[in-house]
Amino acid sequence: MIYSLDQWLGIGATDACAMDGLEARMSSMLAKVSSHQVRQRMVADGDKTCSAVWLRAIAELLQAHCLDVPQLFAESGMVIDMLHGAPGRFASDKVSTLWGLAALRSNNPAIALTIPELARPAAFGVVSYSMLSCENLRAGLMRLSQYMGVVSEAATFSIHEAPEGYWLQLDVQPEQQDVPRQRIEFDWLTILAFCKWATGREIRPLAMEWQAEDPVNPGPHQAVFPCSMTFGCAANRVLLSRSDILATLPTWDDHLSELHDSLAREQLASLQPPSTSSRVRMLIEQGLRNGVPSKSDVARSLCMSERTLQRRLDGEGVTFKSLMDVVRRDLADNLLRRADASLDDLAVALGFADESATYRACRRWFGMTPGEYRLHVATPRGASPQRS
Repeated sequence: MIYSLDQWLGIGATDACAMDGLEARMSSMLAKVSSHQVRQRMVADGDKTCSAVWLRAIAELLQAHCLDVPQLFAESGMVIDMLHGAPGRFASDKVSTLWGLAALRSNNPAIALTIPELARPAAFGVVSYSMLSCENLRAGLMRLSQYMGVVSEAATFSIHEAPEGYWLQLDVQPEQQDVPRQRIEFDWLTILAFCKWATGREIRPLAMEWQAEDPVNPGPHQAVFPCSMTFGCAANRVLLSRSDILATLPTWDDHLSELHDSLAREQLASLQPPSTSSRVRMLIEQGLRNGVPSKSDVARSLCMSERTLQRRLDGEGVTFKSLMDVVRRDLADNLLRRADASLDDLAVALGFADESATYRACRRWFGMTPGEYRLHVATPRGASPQRS
């Protein structure tokens, strides 16, 4: 159903029906959270996660509504202490539980919208710096699309050009279940707050489309998003004008943009699970201290069969033998740069039976003997090392 601005102003209703439906959904969601889960680590393997910085913004909003935030976090299966200190991550499904509980305890389905000034760009963490240093709002929002996983792995953000402007689209990952409307509302509120703050302009959406059904009381939506809205749509989208999205940002700085982009890229990479080959390399490095680890030894350490290990390495385009060779080569390079490491030490560290095997390997790796390579790396550039 599409509401114009005039239609919105004439609609009003109690929130009782909305709260009844919310309570039923929350009963189902809370059944998944038990007291022993609260004591478990915040994120299980394979969980989609959200950043602690984003959660701090939510906690601040709930605190402003005079809710017992630590209790809400505990009931949602999260430990509030993780909001501070080292960068933390929270399981996305527990964030959804938190929003549902907050709406229920406050008896306010529009809790995400009623204090809009608490939606701040800082909620995006390091990604906000990357966005702000871009040339214009479109480029900044493209950074959000690229690094959305740093903020939340549970959703993707995209921009689509259209004749009437640009559609911003927020898609929840298919495996995310029971995502409360409050969560999406806060997402859009914060994204649009960033657009306004970054440009210094009064950004007004041209239209909005919501996957959620019509709210019983649409007043809070219209107060925050003064545009025509359609509910029950296929996607969550916001339409911005071409002039707004191409507006130059006053904080544009190409040098800082590269720096901030690098920081955001590092954070995104840190969220990816280590590859099988990187784990194998680490185990080979550790194993060489006590001999030469076999493929079966490494497979056992990874709790998988040799066949499974081989299949995963094949998928990454490497072999156990090639990884062993790379680890040995890097170790040889490091040791030959140390004056206190003898050639006997080198053979033992590499797991070779004798010095002749070490010599053959060094000739293959470096094109010279261990002694020649040591002289080579110790000789300043421009000088001609004597072969020995």
